[in-house]
Amino acid sequence: MMGGQAYMIPARAKNRDAAIAYIKFATSRDPMSAFVHATGQPARVSALTESSNVAFAPYFPALGGALRLAHPQVRVAESFQLLDSLGNQVALVLTNQKTTKQGLADIQGGFVDVLKKGGHLK
Repeated sequence: MMGGQAYMIPARAKNRDAAIAYIKFATSRDPMSAFVHATGQPARVSALTESSNVAFAPYFPALGGALRLAHPQVRVAESFQLLDSLGNQVALVLTNQKTTKQGLADIQGGFVDVLKKGGHLK
């Protein structure tokens, strides 16, 4: 799963072969490049280093480096709320409505509040 897209086949899928064919197509080089150039985030790590994609989105190599440090997301009932809050705070920083320091502090405070209310933190 990346960028809101999840390429998977449910256990109850009735047409697994078509699902596999679609996933192979959607994550192959040409469609992935078109997706990137329509401002999407690639679903293949190798797409982060393809020269035409890097020319379009120069931050892709840094994103690829960060992915090597990534770990699976722990799912809790509040996951969407946390991700929504994170995205909003990052947007406020990127649009200069908040300083980076304030944005990080607000992310931390918001996460702590949500996780406490959900019973995940004391």
